[in-house]
Amino acid sequence: FWIKFYQSVGEINAHRQFTNLYVNQLNCDVTFSFDEINEDEPIGGHVFLLSARSSIFAAMFHGEMQETSTRKVCIKDIKPDIFKQLLHYIYSGRTSTKLSEENAQPLFVAADMYDIEDLKDECVQFLLTCIKLENAINLMAWAHVHAVDSLKEAALAFVASHGKEICKQDDWERLIKNYPDLCLLATRSMWK
Repeated sequence: FWIKFYQSVGEINAHRQFTNLYVNQLNCDVTFSFDEINEDEPIGGHVFLLSARSSIFAAMFHGEMQETSTRKVCIKDIKPDIFKQLLHYIYSGRTSTKLSEENAQPLFVAADMYDIEDLKDECVQFLLTCIKLENAINLMAWAHVHAVDSLKEAALAFVASHGKEICKQDDWERLIKNYPDLCLLATRSMWK
């Protein structure tokens, strides 16, 4: 038998209306600004929704932090375009632009910082489809640093199956210098 999953009209409208709150900057009660050097305009948000989606935002807005009273947050460690995509995802369940090899890693890091597990999962699933000769070593090292075991294992398997080509790359020499334990693991997997 077949189970059909669908969204009701009410669910679709609620989703659209929450997204519109962010996109159109309606009734915002918190402001995010970026480093003074950056020319980006501040962006608004809604404490209730951000707190519901992120334990980090909940602690920020309902604890004893400065942001609780000022409702102003300066974002210094995430690029404005990545942070805006993170906010868009929080409101709508999708990023404002498609995931790409350029944005998936910084989006994962931002999602990790703000405890948005579903976005982290989407970034990892996307990166798993991107492993190729040109980036396998870097993805393996990045996954190692960020403790993304599924991506690390997939990249490691790719490196093992393409050992001759991989070992000729400049990235391999950097891996030897920067991550000797990971390089040893990769080398051993090539000889299994």
